Amino acid sequence: MNTTDSIVTPVNTPESLGLTPKYELKHLAIVRSAHNFSATAQKLTAMALSLLPLDLSVREVKFSFMDFCRAVGFGDGAEQYRIFEAAVKECLGRVIEVDIPVITKWGKKKRSWQKFTWFDFADFNIETGMCTMRFNTELANFLVEFKKLYSKISLKDIGKLQSRFAIRLFEIAKSWESEKGKNGNKKGMWYFDETIEDFRLIMGIGEDDYKRTDNLKQFVVDRPINEINEAGLGLELKGKSIKSGRNVSGYRVDCKEVARTVTPRKGRKVKGRGIQLALPTSAGQADNRQDRELDRLQERYPNEFAELYAAELDKPSPFMAPNSEFKRHCARAVSLQTLQDRHGIVK
Repeated sequence: MNTTDSIVTPVNTPESLGLTPKYELKHLAIVRSAHNFSATAQKLTAMALSLLPLDLSVREVKFSFMDFCRAVGFGDGAEQYRIFEAAVKECLGRVIEVDIPVITKWGKKKRSWQKFTWFDFADFNIETGMCTMRFNTELANFLVEFKKLYSKISLKDIGKLQSRFAIRLFEIAKSWESEKGKNGNKKGMWYFDETIEDFRLIMGIGEDDYKRTDNLKQFVVDRPINEINEAGLGLELKGKSIKSGRNVSGYRVDCKEVARTVTPRKGRKVKGRGIQLALPTSAGQADNRQDRELDRLQERYPNEFAELYAAELDKPSPFMAPNSEFKRHCARAVSLQTLQDRHGIVK
């Protein structure tokens, strides 16, 4: 063997992994970092992270524009193609600041921010439609030390959000989900809070933007929260101002786990079209092992279940009234059986 042969860098692709990615396992240090990315660039980094192993033993990914469209529900027109190309260039030039907790000699915790670039390399071949991205080596080495601290985020959920602030708030809220029902939080509820200074930093807001606190809350807190709540992602948020005397010193976001919703597909008009359909959840504890296995399938593949459920509800039936309780029950049963046929038993 020739010792001068160059070392081949491993590259993950949807084809090599044998799947279209559905989730990104995003390190909490990344979720809670400070950066200013457009909505498309945030979706692009999510796609790249979804193809990386959690231990970051592989740091380069390659995927097509159509892979991206399928994973996040992105449009595949000419204008979206140009937006995607611009987002790849944006990712290469952006810097993130990672929060590194520091304990002072007096035992108090303070925040320290260390800057990294996202990627060492990012390229989009316009002719082939292929995107290649290599995660920053220094950032990867830093994150490996915190490999157990990550958040699992659905790419489809991110794809449903259009504003960069909504994507950021959604990811941050999901990163605190481990506090659900703990430390004084009620069942299915949790929260996070930030000072105005740190909130502006992690949301990527420039010094000259939204200087007035009422504008900041309206455009960077309230509107993104409304977008998240209306998207039906199984998460309901409420924003509150934190005051020191008469002045606003920060913001708190209360998070609540709710039923996911899905809008019926476009096409033939049926009674009830256009309303938001609450996805069913099992009532109480599953009665037997089969029920528990089906419940786990719904939890493991929420987006796929939502699509199947909406399609079943759309089907006409001479025996069941549209959107009746009985029809919803039957739609859920058929959708879960289809998931089991596709994926088998989930432990």
